[in-house]
Amino acid sequence: MKRFLIRHSLHFTTAVGLGVLVYLIARWPVLPGLQRLVCFMFLAITAHEWEEKLFGFNDLNAKNLQVATDAVDNSIGHFALFLVTLYVGLVPLFFPHTTWLSATAMVLGFLEMFAHIAAIRMARNTGSDKKGFYAAGMITAFSVLPLLSVYGFYYIISRRMMTPIHWLFALLNLFVPLLLAQFISVKSMGVDYRQFLKNALSSIKG
Repeated sequence: MKRFLIRHSLHFTTAVGLGVLVYLIARWPVLPGLQRLVCFMFLAITAHEWEEKLFGFNDLNAKNLQVATDAVDNSIGHFALFLVTLYVGLVPLFFPHTTWLSATAMVLGFLEMFAHIAAIRMARNTGSDKKGFYAAGMITAFSVLPLLSVYGFYYIISRRMMTPIHWLFALLNLFVPLLLAQFISVKSMGVDYRQFLKNALSSIKG
């Protein structure tokens, strides 16, 4: 059962995404604006994960991790991301008056964009990737995700819905589980996490 869940986590994300879409449509008249944005962000993350899967993000990971492509098994990473996505995208829907939970989803949209910039830069600086225009996940990471984040930040800031300490909560609420998911994903491929961070920082700097 555990292996089944890990292997099909992306499909489960999609199933939950369809449920979120139905919820969004059915509850649209009464949903607060920020809750609608969280729903849209969950749908965008689902689309982003499919874009990565369909267009070869495994190959990019293999180059950055400096392991053979066959050694890259993103199933555990996808499952960890699935749990983070559920946490970040669904929990705010149950606590509509806790704004910093919704803000966490908005931060995730920006983070995906910077993560892809870093991954592409790593591959190019190590000479393991051709200087093409497209990399897996780029379309959603550079369009719908940051656009939703920008509007979400505008919505929150213009209405003065959060204090600085609430923004800190939002950041910690995202980065703690996300870093844990990254650690699990990297270790599952037999790569030392400290060495991974060292290689990543070195290659990003060029």
